[in-house]
Amino acid sequence: MLISNITRFFNTLLRVYSVCKLKDSLKFTIFAINNAKKILKQKNLGEIYKKMGQGPFKIKSDKKIVTVIGHKDDLNGTFSGLMEIFINKVYNSKHLDFTKFKTVLDLGAGSGNFTNFALTKNHDLKIILVEPRGVVHPVIEEMIIKNNYKRENIKIFDFYLGDMESIEKNFQKYSSNKIIENGESFIKKFNLKKVDLIKCDIEGSEHSFFKDGFLLKITDNIAIEIHNLEYLENFIELLKKFGFEVKKMLIQKKEATVIAKKMVNIGCGGRI
Repeated sequence: MLISNITRFFNTLLRVYSVCKLKDSLKFTIFAINNAKKILKQKNLGEIYKKMGQGPFKIKSDKKIVTVIGHKDDLNGTFSGLMEIFINKVYNSKHLDFTKFKTVLDLGAGSGNFTNFALTKNHDLKIILVEPRGVVHPVIEEMIIKNNYKRENIKIFDFYLGDMESIEKNFQKYSSNKIIENGESFIKKFNLKKVDLIKCDIEGSEHSFFKDGFLLKITDNIAIEIHNLEYLENFIELLKKFGFEVKKMLIQKKEATVIAKKMVNIGCGGRI
């Protein structure tokens, strides 16, 4: 077990060096060495992520140099999001061809790491970001500027998503006039006709938000974090109901990341 943990530890370091600039890679290594015993015991790099600070970090993504910026309010540290999306490449799937997408929803956008990743693959994407913590919006704006993305194609909003019960359960602070309860309301709010991809990480409110099926009906691909594994089977059944097939699933201790693609077209008429 110890050898296995050490092997994973060094593999992680190698991946960091393959993506990050030398300065940040060395900084990560020093923190890792100084905290090695604790890391191996806890089997988690959370403390290092927080020690790395908010950046900006210069990284390599698809042969491009990309600037990643975070905020002190990032839930697990800025480097955690960088690690998930740009190093572990959770959303880098052969089933998601970003070059063919036009409209993308980034729900639970955090500091905009997923949007940053998506735009490295297709600069022309039209993206709606929803992140209820307005305090991180300036960081997203800065990320857009530093990477020369088309600002006119990117819209940022501070809504909570899901019904009142799930929001009260999953968020300590929220504004009751900033809630979009379900997919039907979301479609009306943004006048959506078709969505190529939804990325969703809304901290446990995903089931209440999607259960009416309206957004799933007009969406071709979804990449979603299910924060309560008790709902995983039910959510997969909901996806199947609307013509999706699960293409990739990563299950961790308390949550799962699911990537699914619509294989059967569901007509837009009639009731859901």
